[in-house]
Amino acid sequence: MEPFTVSPEDRFILENLKNIPKPVFLVINKIDKIKP
Repeated sequence: MEPFTVSPEDRFILENLKNIPKPVFLVINKIDKIKP
């Protein structure tokens, strides 16, 4: 596996996670875990 690198797009998303309401974040987190 390649080392994990944060692309500018991912960094932008991570910065915006702080502004996402908790329930929405939890749903996104579940969807992310379901993805193969």
